[in-house]
Order: sequence, then C-alpha cells, then structure tokens
Amino acid sequence: MNINVSPRLKSNSKNRTSRGSLLVELCAAIPLLFVMIGLTTNAVLLVQAASLNDKITRESARAAAQSSDATSAKNAARAVISSFQLNPSFFTVDADAPEVFSFPTEGAESSDGPRVTVGTRLSVRLPFPLMPFGADSAGTKVGLRQQYTFPVVKLRLPKVTAIGSSGTDGSASM
Repeated sequence: MNINVSPRLKSNSKNRTSRGSLLVELCAAIPLLFVMIGLTTNAVLLVQAASLNDKITRESARAAAQSSDATSAKNAARAVISSFQLNPSFFTVDADAPEVFSFPTEGAESSDGPRVTVGTRLSVRLPFPLMPFGADSAGTKVGLRQQYTFPVVKLRLPKVTAIGSSGTDGSASM
C-alpha cells in the first residue's frame, strides 16, 4: 500500500515542528534575558553609587578643610552632603555622616602640615535582589564607604613671637 502525500502537506508539517522548537527556545531564553537585565541594572546602580559616594566624600572633605575648627568642619561637610539631590528610593547617606576622623589641634604637629580626614557611608538599594530566594521584596541594600584626607586651609595658628626681638620696631638684635 503506497500513500501519496502532497508536497503542500509535507512543508506544513516541517513549519509546525520548527515553530514548536522556536517556542521552546524562546521560553528558555526569556528568564535568562530577565536575569541579564536585572544584573545589568544592579551593576549600573552600583557604579553610579560608588561614583556618587566618591564625589560626596571629596566635596565634604574639601569643605571641612576650609574650616577653622572641628565643629565648623563637621557642619560644613553636612551642608555639602545635604546639597546633593539623591534619589531616596535608591540612595541614602547614613544619618551620622560625615565622620570627621581627625582635625588638627593646637598641640598636634605633622610633617605635611595640618590635615582633616572625612569619611562617608552611602547605602544603595538594588532593585533586583542578589539572592532571589529568601530576600525581602524591597531588594538588597549595599553599603559603600569612602574616606578622603585634605590639608586644612584656614587653621587658626597661635601667635608666635620671634626669639631675640628687641623693642617694638621688629628689628632683631644678635
């Protein structure tokens, strides 16, 4: 018994199997595509957060270096941090930032001159959790720290009188 199949039916069955394998490949690729988009978004936010934290720390250390004492240095650094417009849904600077680690005192001497060190901590919330199982729905928070040291520009130095000066005209006698 010999059955003749028309050429039209043969091509139709071949298209049907190729369409079926295309659908299976597409179903396998879509989750992979979503994972790649999520990882790329997280990577972009982390790079942006690192750059932003670096800029915030550098500018607040520069402002603190323009101050004459530790209290005004911390206030100047806080003013610089508050001037940055951060997206609160992704970026938050810790409440106790900036940390003014060192500010020269009258008795402190350094070979490089007086310096101030300022550090900040910035938290970034990643929209796609790094650990999808067991992570909270709000995403993953990553903390970044940065520290800068700048020379103090406006330090009030104690008045020093020259040794061996005579009189009020400023001429020295030897």
